[in-house]
Amino acid sequence: MNAGVNSLIHSLVCLDAAELIYFFEHLATAILEAIIMVNPATNRKNGRRKKVPKQIVAQPANAHPFSALRINGRNPVKHPFPLEETLAVSRGKINTIPALQQVLQTIRIDDDCKQDSKTIIHDLIKNNLIKIMKEKCEIFKKHYRDLAFVGSFYEGLKITDADEFDLNIVMKLPFGAHTPYEVCQVPKAPGHMSIKWDPKYLKKIEKSCSENIRPTFKWVDAQGYLLTNKILQYMESLVAKSVAEYNSELYEEDQISITKNGPALTLWHQSEDISVDLVPAFDFPARDCPPPPFKDPSMYCHPRKNMRWFIVPKPLKQHGLEIAWRLSFSEHEREILYDLGWVKPAIKIMKRIRDIMDWRTPDSYSLKTVALWLLDYGYLTPDDKLDFAFEKMARGLMYYLDKKKLPLFWDPRFNKFEDMNPADCKNKFNFLDKYLRSEKDIVELCELAAEDSEDEDDEFYD
Repeated sequence: MNAGVNSLIHSLVCLDAAELIYFFEHLATAILEAIIMVNPATNRKNGRRKKVPKQIVAQPANAHPFSALRINGRNPVKHPFPLEETLAVSRGKINTIPALQQVLQTIRIDDDCKQDSKTIIHDLIKNNLIKIMKEKCEIFKKHYRDLAFVGSFYEGLKITDADEFDLNIVMKLPFGAHTPYEVCQVPKAPGHMSIKWDPKYLKKIEKSCSENIRPTFKWVDAQGYLLTNKILQYMESLVAKSVAEYNSELYEEDQISITKNGPALTLWHQSEDISVDLVPAFDFPARDCPPPPFKDPSMYCHPRKNMRWFIVPKPLKQHGLEIAWRLSFSEHEREILYDLGWVKPAIKIMKRIRDIMDWRTPDSYSLKTVALWLLDYGYLTPDDKLDFAFEKMARGLMYYLDKKKLPLFWDPRFNKFEDMNPADCKNKFNFLDKYLRSEKDIVELCELAAEDSEDEDDEFYD
């Protein structure tokens, strides 16, 4: 009982004022519905059922997370910058929708190609590589949970061939499910958190564990913090050995090569011309709230959907931050953007414009972050037609370029544009401003984006 109360208190502490209002309004709804189910007569007067007050009517089961969060016009999270009236979209006599649809036609991926690639990935990674990894390492066999399919392909945001995929190799936290640990902020690394065990307790349980599992105790430092570099070294070594065994039984043209890119190990299947980025990750259930000031991700999906969130070992430039783990809410983001009318097509058109202009920044996740903020603030909506959705996306990006600051959606302390050159921000702002002055200019931009390019490669962006 005490553990449940403590968990509830911790979750409530993570909420801001608007989210607390949302929580208690829906708590009132749940209590009212429970009373009705237990004794329907208590909700009747003169033979008629009382109406539930409008302000606490529960959202339907299929309601979109953003619409479910807006109660009487309130938004759950305050936007870091007030969206000004200068972002207003107007329409003249020229219909830009056909031109925008032409861009979408240019970046459409063949459905058969998608399915063939997914089948190859499933067979290569799940049926072969993971199986070999389990056979070669008792630690991996004990801690492996499953594969999480993440990235632009699985979100429906990829705009090039179905030849690049992102997979998280999800593992259980070491030292057993019942070993208590502490989750903490990392002040010098917004967007990250740390995990810490009691060193004395770890030494105690290390003596009783089997010999082949003891190497996991090297994954933490003297203070009990889980280290990103140790996990990356472990995974890199295991994957390399497993790929070597996989290749030993194949002809050269069917073999897999490995390269390293940040936290990801990139596997390239030569004969199929497909690459897969593998990233080790640990997952947490929806009931576990990440440390503040992170938003509670459960607020952005239906309570019946048990969405996980992840931590991944993304190396940081600063030394001494091996304890910092990047938080990832890929499942929540995919759910948020699911079935949102023309929102995802608008993001894809922006990605196409970026690639045609050979912009290395903003990256794909930054463009998605722009959309998440605009949706959360109510500026971009699922009811927008394609022309409005695209122009709002473009003007929203201009807004953040002008501010030279794009806060991470889940932790606004982290600026996605921190490394962007101010002059670069200004140039991209001016480019978009030039092509958003009239419908004629938008059509011209679409014609530019619809042009074919033999040298296109989305490898650096997705």
